Amino acid sequence: IPSAHLVTRHSTDVYALEHPIVAAALRYIREHVTEPFSVADVARATGYGRRILEMETRKATRRTLLEHIHRIRVEQAKALLAGTDLKIESVAAASGFANALQLRRAFARYAHCSPITFRKKHATGSNVGSAD
Repeated sequence: IPSAHLVTRHSTDVYALEHPIVAAALRYIREHVTEPFSVADVARATGYGRRILEMETRKATRRTLLEHIHRIRVEQAKALLAGTDLKIESVAAASGFANALQLRRAFARYAHCSPITFRKKHATGSNVGSAD
């Protein structure tokens, strides 16, 4: 039986990292996912230089900071697509993407489908057939 919608649980949303700076960077990304920000903003928030933070993040997680930003924003978009009637452009903005094209590109890379396809598969009864 498919689930009605996706819910991010805090119990599975914890970063168990021994590197406190990387954990702080990932926490910043989660806390500011709906806002426009850059990797440089994340570095400033941690108090470390961008290059050092990038290298430490890559060593600790095998992903770049930008990959983390996109993945977290895609998860935010998934929740909005499954649980709201928002248009794709609004979902993109509410997930921190600059526009719908950026959302579609990130979705293709990390969710392996389009936002519209995802919505059709995971939409609650209230937004089935909504205009995109």
